[in-house]
Amino acid sequence: LMMSKFGRKDAMLMVSSMYALSYLFLVVAPNPWFIYIGRFLTGICTGICSLVCPVYVGEIATPDNRGLLGSCIQGMVTVGVLLGMGIGSFNSWRWLSVVCLLADLAWAFLLLLVPETPAYLLSKNKEDEARASLSWLRNGSNIEEELLEIKSSLEESSKLSGNIRDLFRAPNLAPFTISMFLMLGQQLSGINAVVFYVVDIFEASGSSLNSNLESCIVGGVQVISTFFGAYIMDKTGRRLLLNLSSSIMAVSAAGLGAFFFIAQNQDNTALASKIGMLPVASMSLFIFAFSIGFGPIPWLMMSELFSPEVRSLASSFAVSFNWILAFLVTKFFTNIVNAVSESFAFWIFTAILVGVFLFCIFFVPETKGKKLDDIQKMFKSDRPYFLEIWKKSRNNSELRN
Repeated sequence: LMMSKFGRKDAMLMVSSMYALSYLFLVVAPNPWFIYIGRFLTGICTGICSLVCPVYVGEIATPDNRGLLGSCIQGMVTVGVLLGMGIGSFNSWRWLSVVCLLADLAWAFLLLLVPETPAYLLSKNKEDEARASLSWLRNGSNIEEELLEIKSSLEESSKLSGNIRDLFRAPNLAPFTISMFLMLGQQLSGINAVVFYVVDIFEASGSSLNSNLESCIVGGVQVISTFFGAYIMDKTGRRLLLNLSSSIMAVSAAGLGAFFFIAQNQDNTALASKIGMLPVASMSLFIFAFSIGFGPIPWLMMSELFSPEVRSLASSFAVSFNWILAFLVTKFFTNIVNAVSESFAFWIFTAILVGVFLFCIFFVPETKGKKLDDIQKMFKSDRPYFLEIWKKSRNNSELRN
């Protein structure tokens, strides 16, 4: 609602104000209730940012750099996590809140320097402002053709309704399903479970490092891998990275499951000690694979797939679904481990990732280098969009043979 009513930029400015209030509660907290309120508000702000920021980037980027810019959102998330780990390891949570407050104020200041998206301005019949915005974003180059394309897309979308029922009708059902399935793959990949077991995995390899340092090492791997993925996103495409990400994560999760099975169920401590590096190698591969694919791409493709009339609504459902799954995994993973053991818990993630890999192979289209309007037209065709994916896959196989 904020994004549709006030615009993408103003929504982010409002969220930055809410963030500032949230961290002020934490900084001055005289009792636990202030902490509860501050944490509750930061959670709300994070959810809103997860929706608004990808949409903003998707609407201002060009087809040639949308993958890079969209992936940098997840990259900055990993930077924030690493800084939180680093600062929190030698400072109190109150000082960590001070640093977060300062970062939020810097974000709010930088937001004042950028324009609203041309698409939103045109949707509010502010053509002159939209032209000025696009001219600023494209550094004064010829913008009239792009402006006309955005305007034409919005005019076509304005003839269509954008309520909940429309999400389950063609041509919105396919992109909505893809986005929801990518969000499912991100959270049910087991990334949170792997992070939970960082200390145990390092200990299994015989590491004597401080647990805070171990967490920072993992955070550093995520930062480097995510920005590497962002760099190659517009070169390799989304499909290849998603397929590599899900397949490597499946193998890595299976490796983690195998280690825990040997260590806990086979009473073979000698073998477990010999393969002590297996969990570290599996964890490192898992985090690398997640960071180049299923970390950034679900957020990126959420901003690419939906047509303008349902973009806000569909994106809000996708974001909510993502965070609900994150809560469920965080809340109940320990219960699953207690019920079936660590090994079978990681093998469950392996099975899910195999299913996710197959879905990406057969149903996720390539969006690299395509204009948003062209991506959305793909789903409006009378011919099912995935037939083209299957045709290209078959042709590539024949060429290799």
